[in-house]
Amino acid sequence: MAYKARLQEYDEKLARHKLEGGIIIQGTNPTANLNVIKSELKKHSISVLTAQHYDLFNSITRKPWTGRPEINLYEAEAEGAYVRFFEQAFEWDQIIYITYPYFWGDKSNWVKKLTINDPDPVFDEFLKSGFARVVVPARPGFEGAIDHFMRFGVPWNGGPLPPITSDVYVPIADELAERAGRPQGETPQGDTWEVVLPTTLVKLRGDDNLPTWKKDGGKWVLNN
Repeated sequence: MAYKARLQEYDEKLARHKLEGGIIIQGTNPTANLNVIKSELKKHSISVLTAQHYDLFNSITRKPWTGRPEINLYEAEAEGAYVRFFEQAFEWDQIIYITYPYFWGDKSNWVKKLTINDPDPVFDEFLKSGFARVVVPARPGFEGAIDHFMRFGVPWNGGPLPPITSDVYVPIADELAERAGRPQGETPQGDTWEVVLPTTLVKLRGDDNLPTWKKDGGKWVLNN
């Protein structure tokens, strides 16, 4: 009996210790994983469109006698126009993709891909994939500039960067708003539906009406 009592006491302390330690969540945040997926697809999509692997982007150099980084101003100006074109000509926040199985990739990596096990199922599928199909919409107004690049390999219709008064000038505020998920004039399709979400709020009223308030003698009082 004494042994069982001590064993029960030990089990209770062990369970309490585990509970106090909290739940350990494995893996990386799914939102961060999704950002990685989209960044990788974006990188390789641009590589396919431009037939290059970013080897010429070297506007940051290091001084041989100090080792400190320094901007090559002429190189940065040329690269900046190129970067700005591809960042603004496509609506990367609306990227759509589908992955295909591991066996469409390098055969030497088949076994390695099959052993990947990430807690995030979406990221796990991406890491195991051997191929991907990607669709990126062109930003309205940039169709001609994109077509010109696909034909001649030169951005901005072969001319300089568009001025602030141009129809294809994209303010930085718009770029930031898009990344923050601001609505962009989407048109709802189909019938509406109700969504029920959990809440910690407690309903104390007998009907579904919200309370209203009115001002009485400089103070706000409940109206109904």
